[in-house]
Amino acid sequence: MKAMNEFNGRFRTKMKSRGRNNNKLLSSLIMSGVLVLSLFGMAAPANASNAPTETAQSSSTEVLDSKWEAEFRATLVNLGYDKPTQDEIISDAKIIGASEPAPTLGKQSSTGGVSTLAAANACSYSPESYLFGLVSFTATCQQHDICYGPNSFTDRYACDQAFLAELINDCYSVLGTTGTVSNGCVSQAGVYYGAVRAFGSSSYDGRGANN
Repeated sequence: MKAMNEFNGRFRTKMKSRGRNNNKLLSSLIMSGVLVLSLFGMAAPANASNAPTETAQSSSTEVLDSKWEAEFRATLVNLGYDKPTQDEIISDAKIIGASEPAPTLGKQSSTGGVSTLAAANACSYSPESYLFGLVSFTATCQQHDICYGPNSFTDRYACDQAFLAELINDCYSVLGTTGTVSNGCVSQAGVYYGAVRAFGSSSYDGRGANN
């Protein structure tokens, strides 16, 4: 809770200094605090020295990079979003991703340590919902685990594309397909997608291409 309060305090200071009074974006980011803390700011547990040596370190700009943007935008185009709304959703996702330092992530260990979104047990250390449980991502995260599992013949890229599509469907099923809150949920989906694309390779055990 202390870490959460510190995060929200830093966030409010940033937004004030930027002179931003956009209530839509402020609301979206505050509601996104738990996800940002877990996904982009979670420190390794005390026994992190036991974590596997295969880890990934990257800045948020490298996670939500130009390749991520092109892929995410293509999904938004296919869903029928106009250019201004695409830009807004992508911009909000980047702000969420830039709100905290990038994590040190690696494959989950039986002895503890850090974990990726793509590791076993649904979405691992990241929240499996949006708006404090209003939109549940649990089933989608579990399906992504199965897609990454040893009995899967699906390529990793296809798993991640399906993951993004299903996350957005989760948003739509509760929040509808338009509006500020729905768009904020889609931005969250984009951040999750960026995480699995950046850090999922070491967790992929499928029989397809690890691409």
